[in-house]
Amino acid sequence: MLANFNSVPRILEILFLDENNFNGSLPSFVRFSSLRELNVAYNRLSGHFEDNFGNFSKITVLDLDENRITGPLLDLSKLSSLKKLSLRGNQLDGLLPVNIGKLSHLVLLDVSNNSLHDVIFEGHLFNLTKLRYLLISFNALSFNLSSNWTPPFQLDFIKMSSCKIGPQFPSWLRKKTNFFHLDISYSNISDNIPYWFWNLPLRLMFLDLSFNQISGRVPNLPLKFDRIPLIDLSSNLFHGPIPQFLSKSTTLDLSNNMFNGPLSYLCTNKDSGLSYLDLSNNLLSGGIPDCWIKSRRLTIINLENNNLSGVIPTSLGSVETLQSLRLRNTSLHGEIPQSLKSCTQLRLLDLGENKLTGIIPPWIGERLENLIVLRLRSNNFHGNIPSTLCHQQFLKVLDLSLNNISGAIPSCFNNLTTMAHLGSSAATIEF
Repeated sequence: MLANFNSVPRILEILFLDENNFNGSLPSFVRFSSLRELNVAYNRLSGHFEDNFGNFSKITVLDLDENRITGPLLDLSKLSSLKKLSLRGNQLDGLLPVNIGKLSHLVLLDVSNNSLHDVIFEGHLFNLTKLRYLLISFNALSFNLSSNWTPPFQLDFIKMSSCKIGPQFPSWLRKKTNFFHLDISYSNISDNIPYWFWNLPLRLMFLDLSFNQISGRVPNLPLKFDRIPLIDLSSNLFHGPIPQFLSKSTTLDLSNNMFNGPLSYLCTNKDSGLSYLDLSNNLLSGGIPDCWIKSRRLTIINLENNNLSGVIPTSLGSVETLQSLRLRNTSLHGEIPQSLKSCTQLRLLDLGENKLTGIIPPWIGERLENLIVLRLRSNNFHGNIPSTLCHQQFLKVLDLSLNNISGAIPSCFNNLTTMAHLGSSAATIEF
């Protein structure tokens, strides 16, 4: 609990108490009229927002992130000098006051992860000419902006996940051409994406349009980003081939769309910085390219539920950082390549529902010692279950069903003490 502030001089200008273990009620700061910066973020302070702040005309930084502060936001116009207002991760409710638009010096506004509910229109934003960071995700906020509205600001950082922006794609983004972070996931957009949107800023570091119903093609533009971005277009209605520039990412998630065509674009990068690749649940066709030696930073590969064919490429074994490989239901044939024994970091290996043949390689038990999930169901494997699988110390899910495996079940399976029981939560482990 914070000590009594009555003994603190009224001339206090800067107070930083962030990242401690303070609990109890947020003390009143009304007496400190000269306060310019206040940061009590990352504590466990409670109380109503409007009860603790007076006419702070000089305050420029107010950071109350990750506390338990409740109540509505009332008259923010009294905080007329604010440059940073950060209230993320509290329990604020009620409306987002229209007079927030009078904070003409505001550079950063973060009210994400609260319970605010309101319809935002031009009046909320009309005088925020210096605003660069706008974070309002995970509230119950919706937008009612005219299609020809021109924002008064140039945003660098836009985070609006779970706001109701749609159904139309936000046309005001056309004038925001220099952002490096854009998150409008879960925003009820059900529209064809305009071509102008793909004139993405070269400083882009983060793009998330996931979990909407955005349709259209992604054009093959010669974009070269200054840094390697994270790109998530998953769970939409995008179609057509995957353009080459998307592969120049550190994280690329295009899952649950209708992308089609081959995967050959993955071979165009000389030195890929890609660490996460999820193309599952699309209409991709052709073989898996044998050029993974260029992708040595990958930890996650998910290509399941596509119209692929061919064999598992040998070069996948060169991705020694790989922790999760999902190739389920991709019509692959042939044997499991021996090169995969070099992927000793693998925790999940799912090759189920294909046309793979041969025996289950003994080296899976000998070399892939970190496996938690091994799924080889619905293939054409034959022979015995190798006893080397008993070497697995962490294995929780083993699925060898619907194959042509014969012989006795190894008695040493009793050694698999971490094995998940049917119906337990461990049986649905995700990576």
